[in-house]
Amino acid sequence: MDPITPDPIDPIDPIDPTAPRILVVEDTDALRASAVRTLAAQGYTVAEARHGQDALKMIEDAKKPFDLVVTDVSMPVMSGYKLGRRLAECRPGLPVVYMSSVPSAALVRYGLPPGPISYLQKPYLPEDLVREVAAVMPARA
Repeated sequence: MDPITPDPIDPIDPIDPTAPRILVVEDTDALRASAVRTLAAQGYTVAEARHGQDALKMIEDAKKPFDLVVTDVSMPVMSGYKLGRRLAECRPGLPVVYMSSVPSAALVRYGLPPGPISYLQKPYLPEDLVREVAAVMPARA
């Protein structure tokens, strides 16, 4: 029997406790795993959730606040848009990067407000995710 290899970044006990904390919210397992690996490789502490309701619970229960949320728009249980609205109420100022295969101009149909939002069109390259996250990550003191 092969030993189990631990994940390189454990969000509960991060390698670098000062690393920015990101929550990736995505219902597709492979996409979520890819985003988590990509961001962890950049030195971020990354946690993951399958939908907005799980994400809200994680944010509420977190001992240390998240610095950024990366979320899919269309998910079961609670959409990324509803998650973003709830975060605006309970964690104003927490940046959110929305991801979707729907073109950004059509996202208003899903309830996203018109105007500037941080948006990543699927499919995206890992470097696109890294660039978008770096662009909206709050500056650290």
